[in-house]
Parts: sequence; C-alpha cells; structure tokens
Amino acid sequence: MKENIGQAIQQLRIDKGLKLKELCSNTMSVSQLSDIENGKKMPSAEKIIKLLSNLNVSYDEFILFLNDEYLKIKLMVEKRLRELIKLKNKEGLRRLAKDSKKYFREYDDTYFKHVELISCAIIQLIESNNDYHAARKHLQPIREYLSKIENYHFYELSLICNCLFMFEIESAIFLGERVLRSIEKNYSFYRNIEIACVLLNNLAVYSLDYAQHYYLALKYSQISEDIAHTSHDAAKALYAKIIRQLAYFKLENGKFDKDYLKTLIDIFKVLDWNEEHQYIQKIINKHEITL
Repeated sequence: MKENIGQAIQQLRIDKGLKLKELCSNTMSVSQLSDIENGKKMPSAEKIIKLLSNLNVSYDEFILFLNDEYLKIKLMVEKRLRELIKLKNKEGLRRLAKDSKKYFREYDDTYFKHVELISCAIIQLIESNNDYHAARKHLQPIREYLSKIENYHFYELSLICNCLFMFEIESAIFLGERVLRSIEKNYSFYRNIEIACVLLNNLAVYSLDYAQHYYLALKYSQISEDIAHTSHDAAKALYAKIIRQLAYFKLENGKFDKDYLKTLIDIFKVLDWNEEHQYIQKIINKHEITL
C-alpha cells in the first residue's frame, strides 16, 4: 500500500512540474518525501492531507487516482522503460514495445504509442552500436507530435529529452527554439524549470558536435544557467557553466579559462556527484580538452 501511495504522490508531483523541495513546502524534509515516493516510508494521514493540499488535489481525487488501474499501468510502463534503457536490455524493450502497443489499443493514449516507438528506437540504437541514423525512423511520429504542440509542459519536455540525441541536429534545434518560446510566454507561472534546464543543457552539448552550431551551445547554456539561478538550482547552474566554458573553447573567442573549468568540474568530485562527474569527463575527453 505504501508503495502505491508513494508512486501516486510522485506521479502527481511530476505531472504538475514540481520539484521535491517545492512539494515539501514546510510539510517535511526532501529526504522524507523521497522515502515516501520510493515506498520506504508510509506518510501519516496528516502529512498526506498537507501534500495533497500542496498538489491542489482533493482527497477524493487522490483515492480515485490511487485505485485507477490505468494510471498504475502508466507508472509501471514508465518505470520499466527507464530501467530497460539503463540496462540496455533488448529483449525487455521488445516485450515493452509489444505491451505498449496493446495498451495503446486498449486505452487510446498517445503516451503508450510513444513508449513503443522509443523502445524500438533504443533497440535499433543498441543493435547498430549507437548509430543514431538507424534509430530516427522510429521517432518521426514523435517529432511530428512535438511540432504541433503550442506550449510545452513536463511531459513534452521529458519526451524531447528522451529522444534529443536521436533526432537530427536540425530537428533538435527546431524543438529547442519552440521550447524557449514556450518558456518565455509562460515564464511568470512556469513550473517545469528543472526539466527545462536539463533539456537546454543537453541541447547545448549536442550543438557542440557541429561547428556551425557552437554559438547555439553558448546561447542554450547561458539561458539554462539563468533559469537555474532563478530556481536556486546549484547543480544545473554548475553544469551550464561548464558547458559554456566548452562553448568558449570551441569558439576560440579568448574567453575559455582552463583553470576555471577545472575548478567547476572538481566541485562535482567534492560533492560526490560521481555520476555527473563521469558524464562531464566523457564530454571533456570527447572534445579533447586537456586539464
């Protein structure tokens, strides 16, 4: 039961574009909420009511959500997709694609069609030894879907993040510019800042692979850093600063500071952000920067 409650609270939080610390809001610590969402702890009735109030969800609505088999299936599918991609499990992804196709027919929810397409694209990526061109044919319907969206919310931003490096660079930039317009238009009440920062940073990293787009890497990293500072997200701001230094390096504009870059990267080590440090180091190595 506690796992279901935690998953339901997490899904509602994500759907509303809230960070852990935003949902806590004087109710509990971030670690306590994390334990609840991961099914490690059972919240008291009082804390559930406070969390629902912060989510602007009534108790009756929450019970309906909690007992909705369709929503449980979506949670399960989302979890399976993340785990199978991380493990590069081709057979598991094939089963997930098949199951998602069945769920799409049953519920007529585009989400399941997207999961099917992403699963097929990742399988192609694994089998072709990371040949993104081979995976792109599966993602054309997703690109068309994203091209028709006026205002991007959490789901659309996550979808772009999941597919970004499999899109052609021109398509990635096209969607990135639409994201920026959406953020600018809705900034006064924009709640999807964290995922927007991740997307802009990833787009900046992707732009570094193309000489004609180095200037975009600089642009996207600068905007990401500004947004991260607004939301007091130190990790995202730090990551954006590092990418901006890489953009300076590629542009050869005299603003690259090797010592400053090394200091920024070392912060990841000091804070024991090992996974992030390894990812940054791969990017540094790829662009042949000696520190």
